[in-house]
Amino acid sequence: PGESILLESGFEETEGSIPEWDFHVFKGWFNESGTEEITAFTVFDADTTIYAKWETGFAKPYYTISFDPQNGDSVVRRLAVPTTFTYYADTSDGTDDDDFEEIALDPLNPDDKTWVTSTIAKAEMIEGQARVAVYADYKITGNQTNSSGGTGITLNYGSIIPAFTREHYTNDVSWKIGDTPTSITETKTYTGDTTIYRQWTPKKYTVTFNLNAPSSTSPSAISPITNIDGPTASSGGLTADSKTLPANPANVTTSTDVEYQFIGWNTLDDGTGGTWTALTNITDSITVFGKWQIAGVPAKTFAYSGAIQTWTVPENGVYEIELNGAEGGQYNADLGGKGGYIKGDVYLAQGTVLNVSVGGRGVNGKAATSAGGYNGGGAGGDSANHRGLNYSGAGGGGATDVRIGGTALTNRIIVAGGGGGNGWGRAGGSGGKGNGGIGENGLDGNSYAGIMAGTGGGGGTLTAGGIASIASSKTNIGGYSAGTLGQGGIGGNGNKRNSGNAGSMADGAGGGGGGYYGGSGAFTYNDNADSDDVSSYSSGGGGGGGSSWASVSGGTAPNASYQFQNVTATVPDTYGANTGNGSAKITWKQASW
Repeated sequence: PGESILLESGFEETEGSIPEWDFHVFKGWFNESGTEEITAFTVFDADTTIYAKWETGFAKPYYTISFDPQNGDSVVRRLAVPTTFTYYADTSDGTDDDDFEEIALDPLNPDDKTWVTSTIAKAEMIEGQARVAVYADYKITGNQTNSSGGTGITLNYGSIIPAFTREHYTNDVSWKIGDTPTSITETKTYTGDTTIYRQWTPKKYTVTFNLNAPSSTSPSAISPITNIDGPTASSGGLTADSKTLPANPANVTTSTDVEYQFIGWNTLDDGTGGTWTALTNITDSITVFGKWQIAGVPAKTFAYSGAIQTWTVPENGVYEIELNGAEGGQYNADLGGKGGYIKGDVYLAQGTVLNVSVGGRGVNGKAATSAGGYNGGGAGGDSANHRGLNYSGAGGGGATDVRIGGTALTNRIIVAGGGGGNGWGRAGGSGGKGNGGIGENGLDGNSYAGIMAGTGGGGGTLTAGGIASIASSKTNIGGYSAGTLGQGGIGGNGNKRNSGNAGSMADGAGGGGGGYYGGSGAFTYNDNADSDDVSSYSSGGGGGGGSSWASVSGGTAPNASYQFQNVTATVPDTYGANTGNGSAKITWKQASW
């Protein structure tokens, strides 16, 4: 065909050394006269020119039209062949001679047995036929106008090319040959092997941000990020497309004053999906959801009110509950027993209703009567006499407790005991401190001007109410009672003389403090019920303090569903140290144990 090829020493026929010439069949390399074939075993002893040998009469059996979808798949090939194709097959003895006949083949039917007929002796063409059979996996349809010896093949491929797909690109129909756009839906003439390249338009993705904020909050909305290139984003998220995440939203506060902080984006609205960041690969448009955690729940404090106060837990979590019991009442300038103290951690579920009772301080003594403080404080002993003078013992302080599931004593989950009330000049016992805090015993009464000292009240324990230590020979004047579950005992009564004798009176005793179990009232007695002699009567002592308690694993648990941990008492006193009314404080600490 007018071209020269320079072959290096050690010549052998490789793919690059086999020339092609339209409508000719290459027969090999020969000497100038065409009588000696040159092979890989031919020995050259000088510079030599060898010549290609050709046979005419064979049309090139096909053009290869390759469709490259550029999506990572292999090149998809389709063959264009003439409608009529003349092929010469040896019909004699199988030798390479001129005894041929024309055979009309159907190249559009790969199953045509004539393609592999045993009469074909031209080995050079058998390879070509095999290629046609292998690659013709789609039949070519359309206008095929030329025949053997023609110069082009006119085809319309639009109906046979599948709809290729490529991740992150739109499935439009755009092709080019070289740098020139082309269409496969129009009839075109091909005059040689041709590769047609698929053109793609990158998809554009959008990320939508759903703040998913806690209910009853209204943070500012975040605009979506649009026009994210699919191929770029898939290898580096937003940052690969020079886009950044919006700034994190500010903390929000619910209607129940619970504060939340934003902690990131998630692929699911319940926060159980994958974490989504600016580096997350983007394979499609997506909505991501804000994930929040509690930043804090305002501490809830309760002061004395004389009634049950309710509070609904705003969020799940571990809460610290800190309680102070109320102080017992005083007599003259002498203070009553101090209120007990306790704190501990307990897990509470959102929506749980807490019933909180804050203990009231016991009423001071030296009155006609002295009531015990709210929530279990025992009354002071009565001591009214014929001269109109009142010398009652002081009332015991009430306990402070929290109850769940009802308002009965069995619904309590934590209790701080109240202090015992004061007798004449004799202090009542303080309430117990910490879990297992047993109430302090009240002091015995004063012995003064012949009046005998009354017995102080006993402190409440975790299993029983307090009991005053009473000698069997002593006769109860009246009023005294032991402590019971949640209730302080009543202080013993003072002397009620029937005569007009002047002189010192025997005062009433202090009442016991309320608690898990209440302390007892102080005991007063009369050695001689018929005597009007002052020396026959005892003075009032101080009431016992109530016990403090919390529901813990393995402990006494009337409400065992709630078990405290880290139950401590930080005040330095062995018993309670609170003065005045009781108090309660509930503080959120963390989301879970």
